Amino acid sequence: TPAYRAALEMLANSGELYLARREGSIRWFDLPERLLPRNVLERRVSEEEQIAHTFLARHRDMGLTSANAAWVPRDWPLTRKQLVERLIAHGELLEVEIVGLPGVWRLPAAERFALEAAARATTGSRIAAADPNAVTLLSPLDPLIHDRARLEQLYDFHYRWEIYTPEKRRTYGPYTMPIHAGDAIVGRIQMHREKGGVDGASGALIIDGLWWERRTKPQHHLEGLTRAIRSHQRLLGLTAGKMPSVLAERRDGGQLFKKLRRADVFLAND
Repeated sequence: TPAYRAALEMLANSGELYLARREGSIRWFDLPERLLPRNVLERRVSEEEQIAHTFLARHRDMGLTSANAAWVPRDWPLTRKQLVERLIAHGELLEVEIVGLPGVWRLPAAERFALEAAARATTGSRIAAADPNAVTLLSPLDPLIHDRARLEQLYDFHYRWEIYTPEKRRTYGPYTMPIHAGDAIVGRIQMHREKGGVDGASGALIIDGLWWERRTKPQHHLEGLTRAIRSHQRLLGLTAGKMPSVLAERRDGGQLFKKLRRADVFLAND
């Protein structure tokens, strides 16, 4: 880590600097008094209140979580049990049970409406069907992926971020992204950015691999997957793409390749 970055993060962690904005991977910091109203800066809260707020914020980030998903550092003066009891007593955190799954689950009280809306949509005689082409590519650090216990119990999907796994031991790839479609995780895709010129303008998005979960019918998700890949390209500022021939020659890969070529400069390469 460069010394300047370590210094900035130390000042931010101590409250001397605040994050002002973010542009891609670039973060901009500024003085607290130039970012927050005076009444906020002058408010004083106890350490326990600050910790309870941080613990609840972690639950907000993840939504419905398994019992031990929210991280509690060892140096906090309050234990997980104490924090949970405190927030439940204040009506800020709920404990729920899920039929067919073991253990207690937790949800921020402010998000109870979402749980009730989901219950209404999936019960009764007119169940709302999930759109199989509502596809999202999930980052390995996405809140939905973070709680591995929840991921396996609710989605029956095992995931490991293999960026720190030696290449010979990888099953899929270093930055494989789960494919969320409708109300299920149907597969995973490995992509990387090919470096172009000095300004990166001639780079391309490379699809290295595509894997589907058992009982998945790929043809039901290819339209949505095409849109998701194109969205990822736009995010990276790319217009070109490539797919290895071994994937393009597969039935699902070939169908995806044709859909991508209609709207893009997508090539098959060895």
